[in-house]
Amino acid sequence: MEVSSIPGDKKRRFLVNSGGFPLGQSTWARMLQFCIDCYPNLEQKVLDLALCFPMKQPYPKPPRKLLCNESTADKLDAIQSYLSSLEYNFIGTQFYAIPKSKPIRRLEVIAQTMIKEALPIKCLEAVILAIYLTRKCVELQRFAISFKSTQGENRYSHVVLGVCCRGRFGAVGLSRRSDLMFKPLKYNKLSELINDFLSAYSDHGHKVVKINISTAIPHTPQFLETINWKGLTFLPITRPDNRWISTVDEYAQIFCISPLTLPCNSFIRSYVTPLPKQGASLSTFQNNVSAVVKRSQSPLRPYWNAARREGAKKTLKRFQNNLPI
Repeated sequence: MEVSSIPGDKKRRFLVNSGGFPLGQSTWARMLQFCIDCYPNLEQKVLDLALCFPMKQPYPKPPRKLLCNESTADKLDAIQSYLSSLEYNFIGTQFYAIPKSKPIRRLEVIAQTMIKEALPIKCLEAVILAIYLTRKCVELQRFAISFKSTQGENRYSHVVLGVCCRGRFGAVGLSRRSDLMFKPLKYNKLSELINDFLSAYSDHGHKVVKINISTAIPHTPQFLETINWKGLTFLPITRPDNRWISTVDEYAQIFCISPLTLPCNSFIRSYVTPLPKQGASLSTFQNNVSAVVKRSQSPLRPYWNAARREGAKKTLKRFQNNLPI
C-alpha cells in the first residue's frame, strides 16, 4: 500500500471516513499518513502495525433483545457495556460520518452499520448508537448533552446521551475518561448530573465554556424528524454563582413527563423551541420555559385520563376472560 503525503490533513484534528464500507485504499492511506504526521518518531511502528492484521477479530454481541422484566438500570448497564466493548477510537480517523442535521431514522441506519462493522467509535457515534439501542425503552426520556471545553489553547467537544426515568437522571456514552461517560440513574435533578460532569472536567484540568441540552428525542420519530441539539444553551463560565441551575431544572421538567403516548410526546416537542444563538439572554429563555411548563400541564390531562381509562378496560377484559393480570 502506498502512503501519500496529504499536507491539508496535517491541520485537522481527525479525519472522517466518507467512503463507506469496506474501507478503500485511499482511506487507509490517509489514516496511516495522519498517524505518521501525529507521531513522526513512530513511523516505522505505524507501518508495521498496518501490515499486521489478526486473522480473527472479536465481535461484541449487541444487546438487541432487552428483556421486559429487566429493570431500566440493568438495560442501561447492558447498553453501556456494549459501547465500552467497542472501545474508544484513538486512531485519528472517524469510521462513520455522522451528519447531525439528518433525520433520526437515517441516523439509526448508521447505528445498524456500527453494529455490523463493530469498529472503534467516538463520543458522537456512541450517542447515535445508544439512541438506536434505547429506542424500545419507552420508559426513558432521552436527550443529548454537549460540552465545549478548553485546556490551554486547545478546544474540545464532547457529547453524551442523557436519560431520565421516573424523575431520576443519568447518562450513557463513551469517552477517553471513565468519569465523562456513564452515569447511573441516581441524580434527582438534571443540574446535579451536569455538576458531576463539571467536577470531572475540573479534575482533568478542563474549563467548560458552553453546554447544549437537546430537546427530548422521540422513540417513534416521524419520517423527516431531526434532533434539536440546541434546545437549551448556557455558558457556565459566565455564571460562577450557578444561576443556571434553576433554569436547567425548570427545563428538565419536560423530561420528567412520561413518554408513554405519542400525542403527549408530539405535544411537548411542538412547544419546545431552541434558544437563540450565542449572546441570547438566559432570563428570556427561563420565562419561555415557564410558559411551556404551564401550558403543558392543562392539555396533557386528557391524555393521562385516556391512558388510565384504556388501562382499566384492558384489566377488566383480562379479568373477565380469566387471564393473568
